[in-house]
Amino acid sequence: GPFSYYLTKLIFNVKRPPFDSKDMRHAVAYALNRPEIVKQVLNGEGIVSSTGLLHPDSPWFAAGLPKYEQDIKKAEELLDKAGFSQKDGEGTRRNAGGQNLAFTLYTRGESQDMVREAEMIKVQLAQVGIKLDIKPLSTGPQENVLAQGDYDIALDSHGGAINLSIPATNPDFPARGYKNEELKKLYNEFLTSLDETKRREAAAKIQQTIAEDLPSLPIYNPGTVVAFRKNKGVQWFWTKEGLSGGAPIWWNKLALLRKQ
Repeated sequence: GPFSYYLTKLIFNVKRPPFDSKDMRHAVAYALNRPEIVKQVLNGEGIVSSTGLLHPDSPWFAAGLPKYEQDIKKAEELLDKAGFSQKDGEGTRRNAGGQNLAFTLYTRGESQDMVREAEMIKVQLAQVGIKLDIKPLSTGPQENVLAQGDYDIALDSHGGAINLSIPATNPDFPARGYKNEELKKLYNEFLTSLDETKRREAAAKIQQTIAEDLPSLPIYNPGTVVAFRKNKGVQWFWTKEGLSGGAPIWWNKLALLRKQ
C-alpha cells in the first residue's frame, strides 16, 4: 500500500545540555544510518522521512533539504567540536568536566517496531561513543515525560506529517521544548498571505529552518500493508485531509468504488 502520513522521529531536549547544542544534534544525525533502519525494522516497507518533517505527498513539501546521510567521521568531528573528545574505558565520550555522553532513550514500548528501531539507534550511536539505555514506556507515560521535559532524547511517533502546522508550530511534538520566533513569523506569513508564491516560499523556509536546526530527527514514514485482490483493481490511497475531519488514513471506501 501507500507510504503513510505517520512518522517516527528522534526528539532532542533542546532546553538542556548537551542537546541544546546544534553540533550535538547534527552529530547524532550523521552517526545514524536511517536507510538501514528502514531496511531492518520495516523490511524495507517505508521511506526515510524528510528532515523538514513533511511527507512528500504534501502540497507544501520542499525538496532538496539536508539529508544527513551517515558520515561517521563528520559525526566524530562534531562531537570533538562540542567538547566531547575524551573517552572512558568503555569507549563512551566525555568532556573535560567528566560529563559522559550516556543517556536514557525513551521509546514507545507497545510498538515492537519502535523498540527494534531504538535498539538499532543504540548500536549505531555507540560507534561514535554515545551510550544509550533504552526505556520502553506505554503511550501515556511517554507523553508525560516529553511534555514535562524530563528527558534528554526520546523516540516517538505521530500522524499528521502531511500538514504544515505541526512542523511550523511544534517540530518536537509531542514534546514542547523547542521555540523559534522565526518559525512563528514564517508560519504567520504562510497563513495570511494571498500570494501563492509567497506561501510556497514561506513553507519551504519553515522546512529548511527545521532541517538545519534539527530539534527532532525524522527517521521514517512506514509503509501500509494492505490485503486485497489485485484482479479487482483496488488501489488504496491516503485521504490527505482526513475522513470526516479525522486523521488522514488509508481506509477510504472510494478505493473500492473507483474504476481502474
